[in-house]
Amino acid sequence: MKYTKQEQALEVLKSCVHVGDTLFTILRHVSQSGMSRNISVLTKDMRDISYYVAVVLERPWAKDGSVKIGGCGMDMGFALVNSLSYKLYHEYICIGEKCGAAVHVNTPRTERDGKAEHRDGYAIRQKWI
Repeated sequence: MKYTKQEQALEVLKSCVHVGDTLFTILRHVSQSGMSRNISVLTKDMRDISYYVAVVLERPWAKDGSVKIGGCGMDMGFALVNSLSYKLYHEYICIGEKCGAAVHVNTPRTERDGKAEHRDGYAIRQKWI
């Protein structure tokens, strides 16, 4: 069975980025107009996963080895990681204290375990370096 490039990148990311992890972002370049940025994404062990992020999110791959993202007026590093988080873990079980979900009012997934299931982009956290 052949996998697409996006499926392969998704598999790589799911093996090294888990619910509750923090991804680190580095601003590499801002366009002269200020309307786009090149951002690198690293795991907690400083592994550069920018290429896989670009493939999964279908974003352009910049010459400097980072992800090109358009937009301004908000934290674009957060936007990038939030989009990735939603793509990787659209639905995830609350992990308690390290859970990045903004709201913890979701109904329990099952009566047996009583753990909340979130449907948002907050499974992974983001920090700038």
